[in-house]
Formats: sequence, C-alpha cells, structure tokens
Amino acid sequence: MSRVNENVVAALKAAASDADQPKEVAQRLVSWLDALATGNAVITDNDEAAKRISDLLDLVRIPSAESDLDDQDSEADL
Repeated sequence: MSRVNENVVAALKAAASDADQPKEVAQRLVSWLDALATGNAVITDNDEAAKRISDLLDLVRIPSAESDLDDQDSEADL
C-alpha cells in the first residue's frame, strides 16, 4: 500500500490522463513519492533522481505540432 495521500495519487492519475499520457507516468511518479515517504529513496540523491526522471521522460508522449494546433483551435472555440 502506498503512503502517498490518495488525493495526490488521484490528481497525478487525472493529470496524466488529461494530458493523454500513459498511466505508467502517474504510476512511476507515485512510486517515487512512495519511495521518498518510506525512506527507500533520498531527495538529495541526484543520481537516482536523474535515473527516475530519465525513465519518466522515456514514457512521456510528446504531441505532434499538428496536434498542438488542433488543440489550440478547439480551445479558441470555447
């Protein structure tokens, strides 16, 4: 069981979903926060942070420029 507040977990999942990111992005963030909360990771460990960030960036989907323009057009219509 995670020691991360359930509202934080829900917010991370919602943010990943809203941004059309894989659910693993939120899961990895929750895992990292849980490791910090339990003392299994240290916030000042730059090597570990770099590895975790690199792993996250490997998962993140970057939208195409055309997709960005479509999103801006639909927001302008609101």
